[in-house]
Amino acid sequence: MKSGQPVGLIRNKTLTLKTNDEKNPTVMVELMAQHNGDIDMVPRRISLGALTAGQEFHQEVTLKSLSGKTFKVLGIDHQAVDANAVEYSFAPVDPNNPTAYKLVIDGKMPEDARVLRGRFVISTDMDREEQLYLQYYGQLRPTAAVQSGASATTPGKQ
Repeated sequence: MKSGQPVGLIRNKTLTLKTNDEKNPTVMVELMAQHNGDIDMVPRRISLGALTAGQEFHQEVTLKSLSGKTFKVLGIDHQAVDANAVEYSFAPVDPNNPTAYKLVIDGKMPEDARVLRGRFVISTDMDREEQLYLQYYGQLRPTAAVQSGASATTPGKQ
């Protein structure tokens, strides 16, 4: 890729190939690419899976410069359906050489929600990577319903 290109998903590009096939003289090929920048985020998204009401969770995300260049996380904006269910903090891994940051996310599945989802918008001073996005998603695990009037007998015994 040419230097200076936007970082992120590149789509809606096509390539037209001319062929000697009489039935298909031209073939259109759709192109899609992911242009990664210098900052690597692991993981890129968080799947919390199925959680019971009130279940706590803990996740850690690392942002690091692949080239070893120092950068600053200027701030994090948390956007969520239930922002009170999640707490977070971030700090450089090595404050004397800030080439990597650790984002720590702790939370609890709300009692009255079917899903827990949101995103963190991470602002940095890295050129062309001024904003990074970290999505998270979890859903309420249904509890087994107690059937009224059901008999708890052993099969074959009355």
